[in-house]
Amino acid sequence: MERTGVDLFLDVHGDEGLPFGFMAGNEGASNWGPRLRALHGAFVGAFARANPDMQATFGYEPDAPGMANPAVGADQVGQRFDCLAVTLEMPFKDNAANLAGRCGDHGFDGHRCAIVGAALVDAAAYVHTSLRGVAEPHFERRDDAYIRPTEDPNAIQAFLSAQSGAKPGDEAPRLWTSVEQREQWYERGKAYWEWDGLHNRGTTNDGVMSGIGPLHDADIADSFRFLVGGESSLWPQPAFQASSRALDLGAGIGRVSGALLFRLCGEVDLVDGSATHLETARATLGEDPRKSQPVGFLARGDEGRSRGRLGRCICCDLQDYVPPASTKYDLVWIQWTTMYLTDNDLIRLLRDCRGALAPGGMIVLKDNVIDVVIGPKGLIDGRYMVDEEDASVSRTRSHLLDLVREAGLRVVASTTSDFQSEAMSDCLSQNGWQEMHPVAMLALRSAEGGE
Repeated sequence: MERTGVDLFLDVHGDEGLPFGFMAGNEGASNWGPRLRALHGAFVGAFARANPDMQATFGYEPDAPGMANPAVGADQVGQRFDCLAVTLEMPFKDNAANLAGRCGDHGFDGHRCAIVGAALVDAAAYVHTSLRGVAEPHFERRDDAYIRPTEDPNAIQAFLSAQSGAKPGDEAPRLWTSVEQREQWYERGKAYWEWDGLHNRGTTNDGVMSGIGPLHDADIADSFRFLVGGESSLWPQPAFQASSRALDLGAGIGRVSGALLFRLCGEVDLVDGSATHLETARATLGEDPRKSQPVGFLARGDEGRSRGRLGRCICCDLQDYVPPASTKYDLVWIQWTTMYLTDNDLIRLLRDCRGALAPGGMIVLKDNVIDVVIGPKGLIDGRYMVDEEDASVSRTRSHLLDLVREAGLRVVASTTSDFQSEAMSDCLSQNGWQEMHPVAMLALRSAEGGE
């Protein structure tokens, strides 16, 4: 440490009293000032965005200026090396700020603890360019601002009382429509896919397909036919276009990228809100196309063809993601992920993706729709059905098309996927599914002008 200096010091503890995950800073150190304040705020903000078990509001009351305890690791190292120094405190009790996790069956267990650790990488990556040699770090996001934590018992009790008795589904319709509860809704869905949604099958195709593993092959074949099959192919021939670039939104572990998009485009960027899933994608897809191992199958004879390579892996929730202005995409793929976005966030995302298209580029949206209401749930507001377990919505086909039009897009081709087979029916039955919603596939281009 003396030889190299220290840029970031992280001590990891567990707190027996406060039912929250939080970061304790070294506000009482003599060197605490605007620089460390900005770094601390941005680090905690990025951590909270990456993982719902982190929050900034509740934690230890900061020491008074100049009153840091040099016997505490973060205080000692942070002051000695003038670096960002924090102590991660994880809850011995479950985390009251993570409604989705708290209402599950697992509590703050080893799996959630490991996911917290993975999210630290995202937080460190967010601030790393400002850790050394930047006198006045500047971060753009509103939630990067430093928040002074409190352990005031009255404030904590008021929060706990408001959360008391909340269960998944209790407020589902209000959660989906309330701006105030938007973040809580998203945290619920994110927590589901970090654990329950994988059905104890891990970050595998079988896991991310809700335990319906055979659906993967049928899905990829269906998507490939939609793009390159038929008399009027949506995608140019030959199918692999080395100079083209794709964006996979809600990419997860790279299932679609490895099995489909790498067969079409020279480079593919992945965006997902889960650091854990993206790390699996990096490990599986690799950065060298000659070493790339696709997630899924290659059709017979396809092994020798040219394939794309992995571009950027961006850890960001889709409700917050904005494509970079400097990059244009020939193909934007959005599959089985729009169901987790509110109408307003979906419209905003589609508009931004429309602006990110290269000339002649297109967006493919593939997701569940409702054509006929089956079962006791019924529709909310005549437009969508809510799944409380994973905080998702299935929209009526007409409502989804309305949102597409509102985003300034037009449908240039559409189909309904056919996943019917005896093997699929048996697999659905074994996993407790009676049936699947219809899956609509829409090829979209800007409604302004022509191609």
